[in-house]
Amino acid sequence: MAGAGTNGGGAGPPAPERPPGAARGSPAPDERRRSLRRLSRDRLGMVIAGRVSKDKIVDTMAKYGRELPAGDVLGKEDAESLRGADVQEADRPLLDAHLDAVEEAARHQAALEDEMASTCGDDPGVRLLMTIPGIGRATAIGLLSEIADVRRFETAEKFTAYAGIVPSRGGGVITKTGPAWLRCALFDAATAAARHDGRMMERYERISERRGKRKAEVAVTRTLATVIWHMLTDGAEYRARDGGPGRDAGGRGEPPG
Repeated sequence: MAGAGTNGGGAGPPAPERPPGAARGSPAPDERRRSLRRLSRDRLGMVIAGRVSKDKIVDTMAKYGRELPAGDVLGKEDAESLRGADVQEADRPLLDAHLDAVEEAARHQAALEDEMASTCGDDPGVRLLMTIPGIGRATAIGLLSEIADVRRFETAEKFTAYAGIVPSRGGGVITKTGPAWLRCALFDAATAAARHDGRMMERYERISERRGKRKAEVAVTRTLATVIWHMLTDGAEYRARDGGPGRDAGGRGEPPG
């Protein structure tokens, strides 16, 4: 609620202070974060829905010896060619249904991302996280909306433990004790980073060969979470191993692989 209200003629509580640089009438910090969380979670739902349908399409076309580009989104040319692909009659209805689902999810995702950008405005933390290869504005906004104030975690280890992406005492599986949406946002970000950043890609491939894809996904997510903690704590941009801008935030506290 914007502005102060009245109660029985008396002055209500003062309106919460807007964040620096926020336009007049923009949501107060807590209200803004809640709104961004809702939008981000809806977006993640669309990302997951599109990914599931894309995987079904990949499985279907694999029977015909056709490989599709990596990633969650189908390009326009790929989608159009799949509409006219020569497949068995039994596969056509399901293939078209999954293509429709991917396109619908993409439309909703785009609309949500536009609203997220409008609600967030210019945020230094978002700009900082966007220096990580593969991390776009919507992903960065979603991460910050779930993390809130990173200073509440004294160390990167406490942050990863809170997120539930550390091994359980028995080993073999992660604890999953933290907020599920934070964990989901981190996995989504790690998936993108592993496709665009040499260090993350190398780590994923190395662990995947030795221990399987799921272990590799968890390890990359934990590495990225550690990097994010250092970046937000120190205000440092991401630096790839090839000597990009900023300090190599991931060089400290990186979990072993």
